[in-house]
Order: sequence, then C-alpha cells, then structure tokens
Amino acid sequence: MRQLLLLTCLAAAPHLCAQTISGTVKDTSGRPLAAATITLLRVNDSIPQRLALSDAAGRFQISLPSAGSYILCASHVAFSRSCSAPFTNNNAPSPSLVLQPKGGTLQEVTVAVQRPVLEARADRLVVNVEGTLNSVGSTALDVLRRSPGVSVDHEDNLSISGKNGVQVFIDGRPSPLSGTELSAYLSSLQSSQIDAIEIISNPSAKYEAAGNGGIINIRMKKNKALGTNGSVNAGFGIGVYAKYNAGFSINHRTKHFNIFGTYTAAVNKNLTSTDTYRVLNDSVFDQHARRITTDRPHNVQAGIDYFIGKAHTIGVLLNLLPGKQRLDNSSGNDISGVAGGAPARYLESVVLNDIERRNTGVNLNYRFASGTREFNADFDRSAYRSYSDQVVANDFYNGQRVYQNHSGYHMLAPGSISMWAGRASYDRDAWKGRISFGGKYGSVTSDNTLDPYDVFPSGEKADSSRHNSFLYEEAVSALFARFQKDLPRVSWQIGVRTEHTEVRGRSRGFRSSTGGFSAYDSAFTRSYTDLFPSLSLTFKDRGRGQFGISLGRRIDRPPYQDLNPFEFRSDVYTSRRGNTALRPQYTDVIELTHVWRGRLTSILTYSRVHDVFTQIFDTTERFKSFITRSNVQLQQVASLSINYVLQGKKHSGFLNINPAYNSYSGNFGKDRNLELEAFSVTMKAQYGYRFGRGWSAEAAAQYNSPGIGLGFFYGRANGSFDLAAARTAFQNRLSIKAAISDIFFTAINGGHSFFAGQYMEVQRSFEPRVLRINVAYRFGSNTVKAARNRKTLIDEENKRLQTSN
Repeated sequence: MRQLLLLTCLAAAPHLCAQTISGTVKDTSGRPLAAATITLLRVNDSIPQRLALSDAAGRFQISLPSAGSYILCASHVAFSRSCSAPFTNNNAPSPSLVLQPKGGTLQEVTVAVQRPVLEARADRLVVNVEGTLNSVGSTALDVLRRSPGVSVDHEDNLSISGKNGVQVFIDGRPSPLSGTELSAYLSSLQSSQIDAIEIISNPSAKYEAAGNGGIINIRMKKNKALGTNGSVNAGFGIGVYAKYNAGFSINHRTKHFNIFGTYTAAVNKNLTSTDTYRVLNDSVFDQHARRITTDRPHNVQAGIDYFIGKAHTIGVLLNLLPGKQRLDNSSGNDISGVAGGAPARYLESVVLNDIERRNTGVNLNYRFASGTREFNADFDRSAYRSYSDQVVANDFYNGQRVYQNHSGYHMLAPGSISMWAGRASYDRDAWKGRISFGGKYGSVTSDNTLDPYDVFPSGEKADSSRHNSFLYEEAVSALFARFQKDLPRVSWQIGVRTEHTEVRGRSRGFRSSTGGFSAYDSAFTRSYTDLFPSLSLTFKDRGRGQFGISLGRRIDRPPYQDLNPFEFRSDVYTSRRGNTALRPQYTDVIELTHVWRGRLTSILTYSRVHDVFTQIFDTTERFKSFITRSNVQLQQVASLSINYVLQGKKHSGFLNINPAYNSYSGNFGKDRNLELEAFSVTMKAQYGYRFGRGWSAEAAAQYNSPGIGLGFFYGRANGSFDLAAARTAFQNRLSIKAAISDIFFTAINGGHSFFAGQYMEVQRSFEPRVLRINVAYRFGSNTVKAARNRKTLIDEENKRLQTSN
C-alpha cells in the first residue's frame, strides 16, 4: 500500500529542478530506521508534494518543488508519525526525525520493496544480487565479473577500476584467504546465498588500511521476519558439462532470539581452453591445453543473536566450508626453431591435481547502542586447511610423433592458514559532530610443506633437492580516530590510522651440493609502522546532487601464498614459484565524486602505487620459464567511473562506463626494463522488465577494450551477452528462473607480452552458452511485525565494515 501511495504521488508531482534535502530517521534509542516513508507537505493545505523511502542506514533525500512553505513527516510501521518544523526553500534544514514506538499490539503487515539492481551512493556502489536474474545458479566469482567497475582476469585476480590489491570481506569481516585460495572460496559460494555486493573504492580511516584497489563486501542473506521461515532451492546447468546446486535456509526469530542456519552444496564441472605461443631464445613453443575443473563445495552457516533489552546484542556466527576440487589438465606442445619448419619435438603432458579444502570460522560480537552512543567488540577465529595431491606425466615425441621417452612428477602439498583477530570501536556525538575511535590486533600463521617425488616405471623416489617447508607469521596492530561533521551545505570528515606490522618467515629444505644434498635453514624478519591519514568533503548543491572529494593512503601486504618459495611444475618447461622478498605496496589516492538525484554517479580517481606487486613471466636456463610475483617500482592509474541507475515501476537496470589510463614503470636489471601504458574502456549494462502475472526478463552485456592485464600483458578486447527470465507463483513463494550466459561466445581472454627476452601470446576461453535453471520455494512467515524493528549484528557490521587484515 505504501508503495502504491508513493508511486501515485510521484506521478502527480511536478518535475521541476529544485533543491534537495538530506536527513535521517531514527528510533528513540538512536537506531536508524529503514524503509520509513518520508512525506513533503505544503503548509497551507497539507497536500503531499514528494515522497521518499529511507535506506538501510536511515538516510533519505527528497527534492523541493517551487518556492513555498513545507514540512517533512516520517512514518513507519509500529511507530508514531513525526514531523519537522515548517521551513522554506531559503532555510531548508537537514533534519533528523525521531519516531516514538506505538503503544499496544499491532497486526502483522507485509512489506514488499523492489530494490534497484544497482544503488549509487556517495561512498560506494551496491549491487543487489537477489534482484538480478542473470545471477541464477552462478557463483560469487561469476557475479563479480558482471559487477560495475570490477574486473576478473584469466587468473581470477580481482581489480577495481584498473587497480589490483582488492580486499574481500564476507558480511563485513575480512577473508584471510588470497590468491588461488580466495578464488576457490568465491567459486564455492553460491549466488543464492548472497544478498548484495558493496564496492568501496576509497574507504575512510575507520576501515583497514589494506586494499589498494578498495573493498568488496559480500553481504549474505539473512531473514528479519518474526516466527519460523525458510527456503529450499535446487538448480541445474548445462554447457559442455552438467552442473548442479541445491540448498536450504531456516530462520527462527522471537523478541529476544534470532536463530538461523543455511546449507548449500554444488557440483560444478567446467571446461577451460588455453592456447599459449611462446618464443624463447631460438625455440618456439606452441601449446594447446584443456583443463576440466570439477568443484564439489559445501557451505554450512549457523548462528544466533541474543537481544538483551533495547541496548545490548550478543551474536555468535559459525561457518564451515569443506570441499573437494579436481583439476584435469591435458596439453600438447609443438617445439620448433625460430627459423620455422616442422616441429623438432612434441611434448604431451597430463596434470591431475586433487585438492581438499576445509575452511572453518567463528565470530563473537557484542554491540551496545543507546542514544547517540555505540560500542562494538568482535573476536574472530578462522582456520583454512588444504591438501594438494598433484601428478604430472610428460611424454616426449620427435617431430614425426614417434615416442621417445617419459618423465613424471608427484607432489604432495599440505598447507594451513590460521587467523585470529580482536577489535573494538566506540562512536558518539561530540562537538556538534560525531567522533569514532578504536583499535584491533590480528595474527595470521601460514604453514606449508612441499614433498616432491620423481616417478619412474619402477616406482617413486623423493626429490630431496626440492623438498621445502615454509612457515610465515604476521601480526598487525592498529589504532584509529575519526571525526565527522554535517553542516547544512557541507559534510566533512578527517581521520588517521596507524598500523604496526611484525613479520617472521622461515624456509627449510635441501639443495643440491657436491656429492649429494645439503640442508638449509633461512629466515627473515620485518617490522614497520605506517600512518594512513584520510580526508573527505561532501558539498550539497541547491539542485538534486552532491559533490565530494576524498584523499587517502593505503597499503597492501603480499598474499601469503605468493611469499611461499615452493616451485610447482606444470610441465618440463614451465613452473610457478613464490617470492619471499615481496614488499608491501603503498597507494596514494585522490577521488572526486558527483551524485545526481541518486541515479547518476561519476567517480574520478587518480592513484599512485609504489612497489606494486604483479605477475612476472620470467626465464631460467635456456628453454624454461616460470611465473612469480615481484615488486614493480611504480603504477599510475587514472579512471572515470560513470554509473546510471534506471528504476521504474516495471523496469530496472544500470549502465556503467569506466575509461581508465594505466601505466607501469620498473627496472629488474639487464634486459628487464618495464615501461607499459595503455588506455582502456570497460562497459557494463543490465536491463530488466516485469511483464506482470509473475513474469520478468533481463538482459546483461559487458565489453572490455584492449588494455593492460597482470602488469606485463597487453590484453585483447572481449565481452559477453547474457539473457534470463523468471516466473513467480503462489504469492511469490515459488520462483523459477532460467539464464543463459555468453550467448555469442565472446568472453575470451587473451593478450601478449615481451619481457626478459621472451615473447608470449595467451588466449583463454571458458564454457560458452551455459544454460542454468533454478527453482526456489519460500515457506513460513513473510511478515515483519510491528512489535519489532531491530538491526542484527551482521547488519551493523555491513554498515560500518570495521575490518582486520
């Protein structure tokens, strides 16, 4: 009913260019109220002129029509109406409306709000995953590929507007994973579990200093209705191979407790084809590879929130993510001379890798909120275990494909990452503004072992020259303070964060020496302290927009697995290894933001990154090459992100255009200079239409122009086009969705590079035209009772994102 009234009044109101009023709606304890109805009325006749709804943080914006006297009124289920004092266009306030709870017991009210696919806010972009049809049956990594401003390269590395070093959080809490482990986790997370994705390109001092590219916060679904309710879902997909997913969730909420749990499982079998053309010295390697990846992830989440009166909340959240992955890679490699002619040799390789992963975590949270005061305390403990069993078989043939000889390797690599962190923050109104301060301490331990074996027809023999164990320990302690103030025409905030880092690493193993092998034991320590100031100003114009400027400094510490010195062989000629000498990268960033009517957002960013770490395709010996990460002296990124949100009664969508200039400059010694620069454009668009009678459809497209990828590669242009349709029934309890991805088979990554005397071309393609069908059914209560309007622990974490590294 409230939506119908809102649409009716908006249709009747004159659309005149006018001033915009911003304000907040809270209850008597100071908690923000979401979905409150804000009404602008004329004083002389009390006729409604404008309507708006408050967002999850209780904020709202509403435009003033022609000159006159007006009042603002706010209403919400279970609360009494509250109105401001009369005002005119010349003295428009920034009101904070406080609603009093109604007495007595009210009947249940069903609230249904159609959220836009993309919300453009002054400090972030919010992608509402639940509202997009093309996410059906996909994973978190697939959703990120379609998100505006976010890029995922062929190694599954994330970047925002051309900047790497993106920090990923789940429900406001940092993931301790990085690199391949983070990619595997995001691939195991089903889109049906995700409510929204927040993209924050330049966080303030209250956030962790880590994240050159910014922060991506994945908000999981959580039901807020009283009573018992839940959902079940199942899906099927078919491309080259079949895929399956299923899951259920259940939630029981009373006045004092909220108990919830979810479980999902999937079988995802995917094909990836990679063609590599490599010229090194006087040899040419022309390789064609096919990799079949089979993932079998499980995801279990359970938790309880206990509401102690109106001011105190205690929460416990448990996560368990066991899973298995099998990589089946087969390749053929023609080896010839630079002068051309028939291949001199042919290498056929098969790599089988069975990986078991188990990720467990627990979070304890205490929250106190009374009036304008708020205190939060968190304790996190998580553990990640993996076990990799890899077998590599190489068969050599001459140019006529006559078999010559065989070699094989067998590598066992158990590993673990354990993390614990404690943090606290306190917020309150002071000096006619709001002050925040707090601190945190976190510790991470990464322990890995590599046991390699040479495989012969007679059996296996340990390769002692490559055996290694690596222990890495890192501790980060931090303090921050921030002050923010809202004035009628301008809002500003200033903050500073200091972080102290202690690092210890130890590598032990054997190396070749005269007459056999000798043991070695090397260690390193690092200790450094940094300051990270931040400043932001937001100017509110007399029209319907606002303009902001922010400055900040950030740090990225090397991913744990990239510090691991182990060497993993793909075949005789290529391998991947870590680098214990990696240093942190530091970023100075300035950002200009303009928001118009909450629909059009323009973000101009300039970043200067020192010691940026990126992948290097280097050479060793005569024919061999390896992939590692190293520090490049300087990266500069200038980007403009333009986002337009389309939201109507029957249609919704967005358009994102992201032009960027990217340059790298570094010197790695003789014949190893790096000077790269490129201008690129990324465009993403999505449009959905609701036909009525429960039917809806959606189209999504993206285009990536040529640009720099992975630091040393000039990437080729690529894009994709996806379609989806849905049908709901039984009062929206049953939904059936179908989606098909990459219809025109254009999502092909590729590029070329020249470094250290090696020229390389790479092209990688994924399964095209994957059709996915998903069926979901919701049961239980769909009503939000008037007797309750409280925010959960996770909701508050989503809003403040107090993080640890």
